[in-house]
Amino acid sequence: MKEDRQFGNLERLEASDWNNLEITMLVLLPFKEGQEIMEGRKHVTASLVAHAVKHIREKLTKLASAEEDSVGKTLATHLIADFEC
Repeated sequence: MKEDRQFGNLERLEASDWNNLEITMLVLLPFKEGQEIMEGRKHVTASLVAHAVKHIREKLTKLASAEEDSVGKTLATHLIADFEC
């Protein structure tokens, strides 16, 4: 088995681990999108803060209200709680 110095031994991850990583990426995607909205260098982005926050909150709420229990639902629920503080 080949070991990657940066990521360790990826071959040890099981299918459920990869699934959890994909779900985690979906939960974190709204933050990436919000960051991209705010990263303008040639224009003022302060007026976009409210839009970015609304976007993140809406996406997390949608993920947290999923019918089936999953890692993503749990993670989104915790992030919404932290986001509201």
